[in-house]
Amino acid sequence: VVSLRADGGPFEPLEVGGEYVVYTAGSKELRKHALLLSGQLRAARDEISKLRERVEKMNACVHAEIGHVHGMIVQAPGAGGDEQPSNGGHGLEAELATGALVKGVASARGGDTCAAAECGAVHDIPSLQPQRQHRQAQRLDAPRVKSVSMTPIGHIRTPFVEKNGTPRQACVVPSAISKLQLRLESHGGLNAAHSLEGLEHFSHVWLLFLFDRNGNVAAKSKVRPPRLDGTKTGLYSTRTPHRPNAIGLSLVRLHAIHGDTLHLGGADLVDNTPILDVKPYVPFADTAHRTTVA
Repeated sequence: VVSLRADGGPFEPLEVGGEYVVYTAGSKELRKHALLLSGQLRAARDEISKLRERVEKMNACVHAEIGHVHGMIVQAPGAGGDEQPSNGGHGLEAELATGALVKGVASARGGDTCAAAECGAVHDIPSLQPQRQHRQAQRLDAPRVKSVSMTPIGHIRTPFVEKNGTPRQACVVPSAISKLQLRLESHGGLNAAHSLEGLEHFSHVWLLFLFDRNGNVAAKSKVRPPRLDGTKTGLYSTRTPHRPNAIGLSLVRLHAIHGDTLHLGGADLVDNTPILDVKPYVPFADTAHRTTVA
């Protein structure tokens, strides 16, 4: 990004991440915008790196699976060697499967589209179907999580000591300053200050929190939100705190980070609300376009 100062003065260099230099116009807003863009760029690069790692791992798994199946076919009776098959059909089947697998390996390593298509025929071989069905059954029979236990990473301090008077939505009162000090002692001894490195490049953050002051009010399938003037609507079309899993989500302004403490603005939370997680607000991923609310 290159721009001139408003007074016609020389460029002011700003080093970002030790990778490249961004020149801004000396304006504080432009410098903030440049830092925000650089943070988004780093986040995108991190995602690309993670995707590449996943592709490499999947590629290694595919090669291992191909080698395993190829070995089973070669060792199967009638697949080759001096012993003649009792049934010529099975010998032909194994030969076709072996050829398809060889082509599949070649396509995986070199990129032969036609060979990859022919390799797909190996999945139709009856002798391989029981193995696939067994693996699928194992996945379906895997134990499912029935309950979840979480420990807060901290409790936010806000000027709202009672539920009455607390803003109903985030950023309604942007001047409301709050602080969140991370407490990660019970999370494997994580270093709170280190865990916040890089977050300063983002202007806003998401807070995932627990509605811990719901009282004895049980969740209902239909509720009457204030915006509908008494009309009932489905629970999940509202942001009512009375939910089966009483988890809330707020978008707040990040003013500064000092050590293990975040200084925030615009929080709509009661003082000492337990915080479950903090995530950066990434505009290109978190902003929905052409949205509608009937």
